[in-house]
Amino acid sequence: MSKKDIGIDLGTANTLIYQKSKGIVLDEPSVVAVDSSSGKIISVGKEAKEMLGRTPSGIVAVKPVANGVISDFDAAGAMLSSFIKRIFNSTFMPKPRAIVSVPASITNVERRATVDATLKSGVSSVKLVEEPMAAAIGAGLSVEAPSGVMVVDIGSGTTEIAVISLGGIVSDKCIRIGGDALDNAISSYIRRKYGVFSGKHNAEEIKLRIGTVMKHCSSHRCQVTGRNAGTGLPCSTYVTGDDIRSAVLPEIYSIVDAVKSVLEDTPPELSGDLLLSGITLTGGGSNINGLDRLLASITGMPVKVADEPLECVAKGLGSMLSSGKLFEKT
Repeated sequence: MSKKDIGIDLGTANTLIYQKSKGIVLDEPSVVAVDSSSGKIISVGKEAKEMLGRTPSGIVAVKPVANGVISDFDAAGAMLSSFIKRIFNSTFMPKPRAIVSVPASITNVERRATVDATLKSGVSSVKLVEEPMAAAIGAGLSVEAPSGVMVVDIGSGTTEIAVISLGGIVSDKCIRIGGDALDNAISSYIRRKYGVFSGKHNAEEIKLRIGTVMKHCSSHRCQVTGRNAGTGLPCSTYVTGDDIRSAVLPEIYSIVDAVKSVLEDTPPELSGDLLLSGITLTGGGSNINGLDRLLASITGMPVKVADEPLECVAKGLGSMLSSGKLFEKT
């Protein structure tokens, strides 16, 4: 049975599932398409994400996770159930045990909702793990050592910042700014400057292609299509790297301010350790060009982006599954 144990990184944008002895076995968008009249689930994951903004009347594509926590209990349970059945390739699957990553600042009500939705998906038991801890382990940081390490996990809905020492979180902060906020900022900027209404999906693609926080990137251009704000007709224009920088910097500086706040709350004994170990960036938002250099210049600390930052939380959960310590207490 222990080989069936799974770790679930239940993210606002994507859900990753790690199966013990197999590694990451699923990486799908956290999206569910529902028939609004019957409540029947039509599709989940990639197929459902393609329906966002394109569904006819009667079909609604929803994201059951918002800001790192479950916002639609029934849809989240149905989504997880579909994903888990897909992993075991059977309707009559064994009931695995599961560990699920959650924001460190999650409330008791939100914790209960996460546990209940996961149990509804068909697992036998659920343990919750703080996301910054899982991200740090997945990034290869020595979380059990007495010296401090710092992780900044920039997800889609939230950014989790934590200083960790001796296997516990010493100081932390969670802000509801992440990849989604950057996408919204880009979309709003394009509407204001160019008069083009462009969907969030388009904004995300632009961010991935030419997103930057560095100056003088006007040579990097990307075409954006949408609806003209004046005529209402389809149109296209070009945006530059400098446009994207101007759009996202206010949100980026909110993340930087949160990092500085956590550093200010860190005991002096660990501050010296952090000058050596630095800051490790994880999560999809850490991939934006120049973020590590900007943060290093402001904090005066070494900053690095973890290898495969999108997978750090899932890999951290996998390491916890391999140790078996979480389930020894149950």
